[in-house]
Amino acid sequence: MVLTLVVVGAVMAVVLLYLLWTQRRRYKQAHSLALETTRQLHEAQRIGKIGHWFTDEATHVTTWSPQMFELVGVPPKPALPVEEARSFVHPDDIAAYLEARRRAIATRARVEVENRWLRPDGETRWFHIELNPKYHADGTHLGMFGTTQDITDRKRAEQRLIDAIESISEGFVLFDSDDHYVLTNAKYREMLAGMADVLMPGTPYETMLQAGAERGVFVFDGDPQEWVRRTLEWHSAAGAPLEQQLTDGRWIRAVERRTRDGGIVGIRTDITELKQAEAALKATQQQLTDAIESISEGFVLFDREDRYVLTNSNYRRLYPGIADLCEPGARFETVMRANIERNLHEFGPEGGEAWLRGLLEWHRACAEPMEQQLKSGRWVRAIERRTNNGGIVGIRTDITAVKQAEAALRQQVMDLEGARLQLTAMAADLAAARDAAEAANRIKSEFLANMSHEVRTPMNGIIGMNGLLLKTKLTAEQQEYAVAVHDSAEALLTVINDILDISKLEAGKVELEAIDFDLVDTVESAVGLFGPKANEKGIDLGVLIEPAARAGFRGDPTRLRQVLLNLVGNAVKFTDQGSVSLEVGLAPPCGSRLPRLRFEVVDTGIGMSDEVRAKLFRKFSQADGSITRRFGGTGLGLAVAKQLVELMGGEIGVETFPEQGSRFWFEIPLAPAASPTIGRRALPEKLAQLRILIVDDVEMNRRVLTAQLGALGIAAAAAIDGFEAIAELKRAWHQGRPFDLVIIDQRMPALSGDALVQRIRDMPEIAETKLLLASSGGTDARQEESPAVDAILIKPIREQSLLDAFVRLFGSSTAPGPTPGAGDMAATTTRPLHILVAEDNKINQQRTAMILRSVGHQVDTVENGEQALEAVRNGAYDAVLMDVQMPVLDGIQATLRIRALPPPANRVTIIAVTAHAMTGAREQYLAMGVDDYVAKPINARILIGKLAGLPPRPDLDTAAEDGALDRLQLDSLAAHLPAESVRQLLASFSDQVEHQILSIESFSAAGDLAELVREAHSLAGGSGNLGALKLSRLAREIEAACRNADLAGAALIVAHLRAAAAEASAELRDWLSTKDPSTALQMSPRHRLRRAQRKRAAQV
Repeated sequence: MVLTLVVVGAVMAVVLLYLLWTQRRRYKQAHSLALETTRQLHEAQRIGKIGHWFTDEATHVTTWSPQMFELVGVPPKPALPVEEARSFVHPDDIAAYLEARRRAIATRARVEVENRWLRPDGETRWFHIELNPKYHADGTHLGMFGTTQDITDRKRAEQRLIDAIESISEGFVLFDSDDHYVLTNAKYREMLAGMADVLMPGTPYETMLQAGAERGVFVFDGDPQEWVRRTLEWHSAAGAPLEQQLTDGRWIRAVERRTRDGGIVGIRTDITELKQAEAALKATQQQLTDAIESISEGFVLFDREDRYVLTNSNYRRLYPGIADLCEPGARFETVMRANIERNLHEFGPEGGEAWLRGLLEWHRACAEPMEQQLKSGRWVRAIERRTNNGGIVGIRTDITAVKQAEAALRQQVMDLEGARLQLTAMAADLAAARDAAEAANRIKSEFLANMSHEVRTPMNGIIGMNGLLLKTKLTAEQQEYAVAVHDSAEALLTVINDILDISKLEAGKVELEAIDFDLVDTVESAVGLFGPKANEKGIDLGVLIEPAARAGFRGDPTRLRQVLLNLVGNAVKFTDQGSVSLEVGLAPPCGSRLPRLRFEVVDTGIGMSDEVRAKLFRKFSQADGSITRRFGGTGLGLAVAKQLVELMGGEIGVETFPEQGSRFWFEIPLAPAASPTIGRRALPEKLAQLRILIVDDVEMNRRVLTAQLGALGIAAAAAIDGFEAIAELKRAWHQGRPFDLVIIDQRMPALSGDALVQRIRDMPEIAETKLLLASSGGTDARQEESPAVDAILIKPIREQSLLDAFVRLFGSSTAPGPTPGAGDMAATTTRPLHILVAEDNKINQQRTAMILRSVGHQVDTVENGEQALEAVRNGAYDAVLMDVQMPVLDGIQATLRIRALPPPANRVTIIAVTAHAMTGAREQYLAMGVDDYVAKPINARILIGKLAGLPPRPDLDTAAEDGALDRLQLDSLAAHLPAESVRQLLASFSDQVEHQILSIESFSAAGDLAELVREAHSLAGGSGNLGALKLSRLAREIEAACRNADLAGAALIVAHLRAAAAEASAELRDWLSTKDPSTALQMSPRHRLRRAQRKRAAQV
């Protein structure tokens, strides 16, 4: 039994050992197989770029397969913290990854996500990740198992495909086999704008159609659902193209094809332009048809086979008998043969066949136009021409009316011939009437000229003698009578001038001059005439000129001045308080290339209503009867002004309100002056730094002075009254920057100008400040009456007067000013002249002589032209004032005979004096040999201005002119300037003249006439002011030669300048050495004031 048990045990042990060995062998085989399988899996994952990983939920540790480390590009590690593993996910994609993980845990299902990972080497890779949550049997979440595949190459390929699709110029769309959107490009989405929310992957195509129908994206007829159904049928068939119209007007052609997987690919093309072209073609064809139908003639078109293509209704109307046959495709010969069959024409004696042969021959040759008479009696003209493709186009015109008109015309020709004979006789009568009218017009012109002379001549005497009477001592009653005579005479003269002006304007006889003139001087001189009247009424008067308008212009200054005088005169007349200003600036361009100047006359006067304004600028029109009774006037002034402005190419208007004043304005185009020197004004450089204070309570006056000083390059300060001025002067003195000059308005409230002057002189720290008083006291204001001031200027202050005052006050040897131009008559004569007055009217003769003698001229008088001729032949005169209409020998005949005398008598200056105011008179006189022209009644200022600066008479050879120095001139200079200033002035003379002569020689050599004129003018003025007469005379001769374009003559004179300058310098030194400095010393204003006070105290 035991043995049995032992045997059994041994057997069992052997069996057990065998089983163990077999199990171990199988395990080794299984383990080897598992290792090989794992190796193959890893190799497959490496090749497929797939890694796997597991994240333990309890430990938050992630283990990666080797492939994961290769994909991410980091060294292998046994395990990674979860945060480190997730740090490789792109920051922009981490949220999507976490959301996928949350969804996998929540659903306990596999979730896929694609995102970008950042490798340490900086490369970004796309990974496809599968998330598989793992759970324990009891439901506990153990962790997350996942696989990661590198899909970067696929993503890049997809992106290239998407970019290619996006670049397609047509719309692209891809549907899957379930008819859902898969992909669209930007062009497709642009075509279906407003549908972006439904053009998303996964949206059914039917949903898009429904939304498009509801939103009105597509244009369709009938029920929307029916349209959707039809479109879906087309879409499912994926066959022929479909054209769809959108509600924004665009047309889309859709083409679709099935893909191999059952999907659909589609192309959408914008065919809007094609549709528009088709519509335009149809419209053109319709227009052509309409145009052919609208032709009043019959129109027909045949093809190259001679068959009808097109006819219009007028063609068929002309041939009603064959209209039913004129259909497209019918042969011409067949239709024409129907004319024979239906007997529709007059075929003539040869019959219908001959008529048809001739017609076909004419038709195929496209010969000259043919006229046909139909059986109805109507006439038709037929014209045919070949087309480029061999067809024929024809026109049929109904000329029945023409034929009838020709018959009527033949009758009319006969009638007209008879009428011609009658017209010839009438023309002779009209010519006689025209000659009579022209003769009457000549008589009218001669009457106006004679009337002008007959009225102006006695008026000249009345105004002149009365003016001289007013300057004598009169009783109050006599003064009143004389003033009444003066006012009445001036009013009558205004009426005469207005009537003559309006007559000339209406007759178109006014011709404008085109000469250079200084705008500033022209404007200021016109306004300045009304200064006394404005002062008398207690109103302020000023001129404001913009910097851009401060220049020389080319035009008619006389007519411009006439308009300004009228407007400013009216403003002063109708203003009782406040101010009147003339503002000048550049207006916006209006068509013309020339600068356009705007003039505005602004007043604070009585204004006017709309009813009154409507009557302005009419002839003989005043506001109402009360205006005429109160202010007088003819009512012609504004009418003349309007016509003159329009003649100058401008326009005029007014803005006004009752009791608030008026603004009259006009704009005219003016060309820049041809001479670059016209209108130039500038201070010497050392005077441009002056510090000046303006004291005036009126804002307009401050603006005027500020603008004038600004034009001279000086920036001035301003004070509104005397108290502010004193404070400003003290402040500047304490700051170490005292003012050089104070310009003070004489008429100010609270503290008057005279009182302010007194206060300034009483303050030691500012007492030596130079003071210039702006006076409204009229032309009789004298500095002797205000010894405390350095200078007095009369308001309105002219820019040139201001400039001259600065030169006098601050001691410059040359007084700069505007270059003389047309209209410059303000200069004063530098020497007395010997003048002959030829005038047959005794009163006018005496008045003219008194005017001339009052300014120092020597005057001889004669009564007719013959006496004038003898006087010039036997005497030596600087000028002759020659009345045009005189007995025995008139002024023109006398002038012609004087010009025939031997030199130097024939070169005497002759100024014509006449009341002949008609157009062309001035030109006629100048052509006859006179040098200048003045109109009666003579204006004393204009006459003296014309005589100013006349060249010496040809035979004048006095010691004063030949001498190098006028010592009386220097003595006068020493009496009015401090001795030190005189010495400094004379000391700088040589250097300054040397510089000027160098400039003159340079400009002469270069042939620069404009600069030579300017420099010679400056030398003449500067040397003349210092009494260097010979040097001044040579400079004037150079200037005159240049103005006559005689460069060679000017060069000859330039050669003598240096000798004359040396002689003048020597005599100046000699004169200076003989002077006692104490006698040449001028008292300061403060000393003059103290001396005047002591003198008055002694008298008391």
